[in-house]
Amino acid sequence: MGCCATSLPKGLTTYVAGVYTLKSHTEVWSFDKCGYTFLGEQSAFTFQGASDLDDPDFATRTAETVPMVLNWVIGSGTCNDYKNTSDYYCQENSVCVDFEGGNGGYRCSCKDGYQGNPYLFPGCYDIDECADTNTNPCNGTCTNLPGSFDCSCPNGYEGDGRRNGSGCTARNSKSQALKLSL
Repeated sequence: MGCCATSLPKGLTTYVAGVYTLKSHTEVWSFDKCGYTFLGEQSAFTFQGASDLDDPDFATRTAETVPMVLNWVIGSGTCNDYKNTSDYYCQENSVCVDFEGGNGGYRCSCKDGYQGNPYLFPGCYDIDECADTNTNPCNGTCTNLPGSFDCSCPNGYEGDGRRNGSGCTARNSKSQALKLSL
């Protein structure tokens, strides 16, 4: 899946939008028969990339700045209609989302905690929330898990280990309390 943007020349009176390929893409046609195109005012719209294409509310969210949206989905049935057929294209770690408008159809989206292209093999891959120590959500020890993560406190500390939670605080040991009372 690829994305591109282009400007329209001033004075244009007719515009035909379409999704085309300049090369033979027979090797991807079997699993990626969908596309998405729209017209928009460049100064009024910022394309967020694949996350925009995965957003089922994309057309509603951009209605004021995008005067025309052409929406492609896979097929005309529901996820359940296609689930065990050769026309089901959602790959590993993705979810199938029924399209609620028009004639039906479905889209694929990465599961929470995963990113990538849900239509291309091998599918979506785990986001390692712990990879960057400056941005990971843990105040204590961060352990990456498939589609998630876990925060924990080191020995001698207690709490949820999260930056936006209780964090990690030193445990009060009985021996310290006894020393203070003597």
